[in-house]
Amino acid sequence: SAADSPNNKALLILANEVSSTLSIYQINSCADLSGGSITSNDLSLCPGQSTSLSVTNVSGVSYQWLLNGAVIANATNNTYQANQVGNIAVKVTNSSLGCTDTTAVVAITSVAAPIVSAGQDQTVCGGTTVTLTASGATGYAWNNGSSSATLSVATGLNATTNVYVVTGTDVATGCTKKDTVLVFVNALPQINAGVDFNACENVEISLSASGGLTYTWSNNVIDGQAFLLTQTTTFTVNGTDANACSNSDQITVNVSSAPTVTLGNDIEVCENEAPVQVNASTNQGGLVYLWNTGDNTSAISASTSGEYHVSVTDANGCSDTDTIFVTLNGLPGANLGADQSVCSNDLPTTLVVESTGNQLSYSWSTNQDTQQIQVSLTGIYTVSVIDQNGCESSDEVAVQVLNSPNVNAGNDITVCEYDFPVTLNASGNGAEVQWSNGASTSFTSVTSAGIYSVTTTAQNGCQASDSVVVTSDPCLGITSISAEWFVYPNPMEDVLVIQNKSGLKAKGAMFTADGKLVNVYDISGNELTIDVQDLSKGAYYLHIIMENSERVIKVIK
Repeated sequence: SAADSPNNKALLILANEVSSTLSIYQINSCADLSGGSITSNDLSLCPGQSTSLSVTNVSGVSYQWLLNGAVIANATNNTYQANQVGNIAVKVTNSSLGCTDTTAVVAITSVAAPIVSAGQDQTVCGGTTVTLTASGATGYAWNNGSSSATLSVATGLNATTNVYVVTGTDVATGCTKKDTVLVFVNALPQINAGVDFNACENVEISLSASGGLTYTWSNNVIDGQAFLLTQTTTFTVNGTDANACSNSDQITVNVSSAPTVTLGNDIEVCENEAPVQVNASTNQGGLVYLWNTGDNTSAISASTSGEYHVSVTDANGCSDTDTIFVTLNGLPGANLGADQSVCSNDLPTTLVVESTGNQLSYSWSTNQDTQQIQVSLTGIYTVSVIDQNGCESSDEVAVQVLNSPNVNAGNDITVCEYDFPVTLNASGNGAEVQWSNGASTSFTSVTSAGIYSVTTTAQNGCQASDSVVVTSDPCLGITSISAEWFVYPNPMEDVLVIQNKSGLKAKGAMFTADGKLVNVYDISGNELTIDVQDLSKGAYYLHIIMENSERVIKVIK
């Protein structure tokens, strides 16, 4: 039978009884004789794969391939690329043998492909190492040549989209499947911390980065916020953009020691001490000075009250400033007025110093300490006035004492009313005389009782004055000078009696009407009798001269 044939072909066995031999013959079909045995490299198809089927090309034979008994269009060659599962047969027609055969059949089956995954697409920042892990197969081949399930790739710094393809193979079936994973690379932000610069010690600076959205600085620095720096420092900033990608940059701030300047304590002086020098003291040389006055020296002269400040700058641009207040206190002033010429009879004269201010004290060249003094001597007098600020003013005045003339209007007199007019006689050493009644000679005649003054003027302009009281008396026989003095008879004849009941000593003097002295008498007792027999007829004036007063009585003979 065919089953017993090593190649599954039918056998024909003939026995020869004569020779006692068996002849075995293989019986070939039309298909066998027409090359109809189908050969294939694989009858199990993975999805999307095909297998090559072929028969031996025999002359005079035509071929038609069938799928599950149905004619496959255009499949008339001795080869066929099969990509479908099912029973594939080939119909052979041998024109030489005149036979047709469709017994050559192969069964093509399908094999499931592995479920291969290259992983989820990834978005990363430039410079990141990405790990890709494939799964679902027993063998893998990446498009970069790697054959491991896990693939590590380093991304560049620029923005790119990288495509990675993995082919997974089921070693048991030989089926493969591909999967693709995309790696989107975001470029790193170009973070710029700025250019290195120089700063001054203990001067506020700020650092501001660019190229990102948020920034984190080293040394607890906050972006854009001022801070003090005391030493040279390199700062690192990490900046992050909208893609959460970050990059860093560095900046070095070189710190220079700042100069120092001091103007000292505020200055308060009196205005007559101006200008005062204001000195700027520094801790180093080679500095540039600038005052608010426009000066550029280390010291200036201040002539007015106010605020003065200076700025000093070194070669690195570091600076320092200081301020001082200068107060120029006004002087109290001292004014004694113009020099004076004072008549001696106006002494003492008062010197008064005019000044302003509070809590003033005075010091005179006479060692007196009041605002005004009295002086009686020719000389130069100086005074110093000191106010509460210790500011001092001084002045001087020259005082010249001129000799005043003297004048005497005579003693007060009592005149009998019938003896008027009476002559008043002024004595003195003035150059000019002026009576209150208008007379300008030393003698003046008055016709009534009253107070008469006389003024004399010396060549130096000084004046002296005196006055005399003239009292009128009725003189009715006995003339009463006062309650203690009496003169009688009047008119007189041979004698004139003077009674003194006061007990005081006095002198008497008799004058003619034209002022000639007749006689002088001592009145020491209670009564004096004067012999007037030798006197000529006429009017006479009797002067009673007491210690503190004088009386004049006109007597007639």
